[in-house]
Amino acid sequence: MSDEHDADVVETGGAIARRFGDRLELTVCDALTRARWSHRRHVRVGRRLWGDVCEVDVLVDESQCAQYPRGFGIECRWRSVKGSADEKFHCLAANILSGAYGVPVMVIVEGGGARPQALAWLRTQVDGHRFVAVHDVGEFLKWLNRHPPMPFALTGR
Repeated sequence: MSDEHDADVVETGGAIARRFGDRLELTVCDALTRARWSHRRHVRVGRRLWGDVCEVDVLVDESQCAQYPRGFGIECRWRSVKGSADEKFHCLAANILSGAYGVPVMVIVEGGGARPQALAWLRTQVDGHRFVAVHDVGEFLKWLNRHPPMPFALTGR
């Protein structure tokens, strides 16, 4: 094989993160579907601090949870290696806390590569109103088990 061919096959760190991030979103959506929560992926919900459109990875539809009657957003972040991606947590938290999403948001971080200090800091930003939780997939599944959708959400009434 030539070096030129190898260059075509190698993925950048960003491409790998997007691919695994997409798989994490699909895992979260599958868990929501199996738990009978209505949701949509990649929904425009507001404007970021600097004015760009804010799109949430997963939007859980309204009136399914007494705790979040307007619905809530889920942001999925895959971190499989330690690196500068942890520095993006600050911007994510700032946008959530500013109300850019228009709904409460939980963040799911998976992959084992996030720095413990960065995750600890991100958890300190949870205010219980706009920024409601930071989970890994296991913690999210436990949360889902403790919070079934409200009965009228299942019947459409």
